Amino acid sequence: MNEKLSIVEIWVYLSGSPLFALFITLAAYQIGLSIYKATKQNPLANPVAIAIILVASMIQFIEMPYSTYFEGAQFIHFLLGSATVSLAIPIYRGLSSLKGRSLPLLVSLLAGGLVSIISAVNIAKLFGADSSITGAMYPKSVTAPIAMGIAERIGVSPTLTAIFAVTTGILGAILAPFILNALGMKAW
Repeated sequence: MNEKLSIVEIWVYLSGSPLFALFITLAAYQIGLSIYKATKQNPLANPVAIAIILVASMIQFIEMPYSTYFEGAQFIHFLLGSATVSLAIPIYRGLSSLKGRSLPLLVSLLAGGLVSIISAVNIAKLFGADSSITGAMYPKSVTAPIAMGIAERIGVSPTLTAIFAVTTGILGAILAPFILNALGMKAW
């Protein structure tokens, strides 16, 4: 007997597939990137922020459990770590240009890191956040994979920390051009 699959049966199969989650993620980012380019790289059209909104909306709309989504999208999660490590290459290549600037750079990094941690944790406490949220604020100002590793070491939620790290990165990417323009910075 030759049975025809209905579109509903095909949809149920596809929406439960881990590869479908990977497709959703890549398509959402491509849409976000297209919007970003169409707006002449307006910081408010951040492709990562757009992709997050699209993915969250899509998996909510099709009622895909997050665990199923993450099973398919974990390949991208794995690549995040590799991409972070690869950032060391341009830093190493530009190391010679940092000679004589090490002390100001170190002081700036330490001051920025401390201000970030102290302000985020104290703002969270001011708003009455519990210890799980304030704890996840400590490592939020580094890249998501590193923040997740730090979170595991200090005994707080890596997932919550990743959310804060990604949000911090997106807000920085959106706000930095406006701040730098207001300060008269011209060199990229």
